Amino acid sequence: WRLIKLDRKNVISDGRQRKEPHLILISRDSMAVGNASCNNFTGRFKLTPGEHLSFSPLAATKMACMESMDVESQFLKALMDVRSYEVSGDSLFLFNDQNIRSMSFTLKPS
Repeated sequence: WRLIKLDRKNVISDGRQRKEPHLILISRDSMAVGNASCNNFTGRFKLTPGEHLSFSPLAATKMACMESMDVESQFLKALMDVRSYEVSGDSLFLFNDQNIRSMSFTLKPS
């Protein structure tokens, strides 16, 4: 899933990021992996009935990328605040504990 919106702001790939922020959910292992725009991350996720979703603490590499660290820190924090999700077509929406949409993703390449 490619991150396209974070806290109601569009995430624009303008070439300053090392990679496009993205999230891969591996259901058979309940593993979450991805890139937050500079650093790779990994962790576990938990799905429970009622479209509830949560992430364990994530481990991330520690490269310094001054241009994209604001998106990265917001993305990783928002993942820790996720409580539910919705899938609609090629879109994934993640919601925080106040049921506010905090992130939007697409399957479509940029």
